[in-house]
Amino acid sequence: MKKMVVNLIPFNTTSFEQRMATREWRNTPDVACWFKIPFIDEETHRRWILSMEESHARSCAFFIRADGTDIGVTYFHSINYQEGTADWGIYLRSDSARGKGLGSQAMQQAIDYAINTLHLCCLMLDVHRENTRAIRLYERMGFRRLHDEENGFLRYIKELPVN
Repeated sequence: MKKMVVNLIPFNTTSFEQRMATREWRNTPDVACWFKIPFIDEETHRRWILSMEESHARSCAFFIRADGTDIGVTYFHSINYQEGTADWGIYLRSDSARGKGLGSQAMQQAIDYAINTLHLCCLMLDVHRENTRAIRLYERMGFRRLHDEENGFLRYIKELPVN
């Protein structure tokens, strides 16, 4: 079986309608259950998308495309250019995309983007303590656990090489 090719497609290169459609993916029960905020309303999503068009935006996002099909989203938020830090997240829109190494490929590309384009020195993320598949991936990709949060989430960090 041939390996699927994964590419990150910047949100700002796609139509507003395509970007808005990701809200539906994010709010599906099998995705939303892993987020601190389980439901994103349309206005909140619209404001987030528009905020990425600002100069020195504090968020940027990408479609995860595998062999021409959009399978998920990866994003940076709370970007602090001065300190070189950001929070990072990823989700795949359906179970059929999971367990095939596609998230790992997307994650490596996102880390490369953080180093080479955003010039970050540190990425952080929050993961639900029961999301063991994601935890294994994050640890395999070099994230280390900082602490447990009271709300059932774990805080992870990854130091990046300075470029």
